[in-house]
Amino acid sequence: MIIGNPSPWRARFNQLEKKFSERIKKIWPDCSVLVHSDSQENRITNILVHSLQKDKIARKLGLIVPQYTLLEEEQIGDVVTKGIIDFAVFIHKDHERYIAFECKRLNVSFTSGKKSLALDYVNEGMMRYISAQYAKNLPLGVMLGYVMDGDLDKAHENIKNSIRKKNTELQCLDESSFEEMIATDNHLYFVSEHMVGSSRFSIKHSLLPIIIC
Repeated sequence: MIIGNPSPWRARFNQLEKKFSERIKKIWPDCSVLVHSDSQENRITNILVHSLQKDKIARKLGLIVPQYTLLEEEQIGDVVTKGIIDFAVFIHKDHERYIAFECKRLNVSFTSGKKSLALDYVNEGMMRYISAQYAKNLPLGVMLGYVMDGDLDKAHENIKNSIRKKNTELQCLDESSFEEMIATDNHLYFVSEHMVGSSRFSIKHSLLPIIIC
């Protein structure tokens, strides 16, 4: 939980997320070649996290924990699992100050045809932040999209359309924020802004292409 003036902490989180995003972009090409067309989200994330844990610069940014289990105490005193974050990066090894990374596949081929899965990205990914299941009392969280056919522009367009459909539930503040993007050959990055409770919350989106040779 962040107590007092949130501005310095928001800036600290934004700086850390930006640096970590750069490390993901840097190591992603080597990760992508290990992915198969039928690879599931957990396998892809394990490849990415393992590479990050070996990366000297990424290790210096924070403690990288895969499959981080969030625990919550109920009123009757029981402790229950609130959720399992795909991976988290902890600031100063403080369990209440972390950047959560939620990972989803996009543009996936099935025997019945290709599906964008953009609505799953919103409903089963972004909404976990908006409901405060993940990153409660924190200023931001990250969505990673593994674009299985490599078409980053199409994946971005599908996500934007799904966000618009769920605009009210997502408590979006400014539609123009997720229209703007930064794109390279192996990375597409954009930000969406939301209200969670009475606080502004940023979701940083990184779309990563998978090219199956």
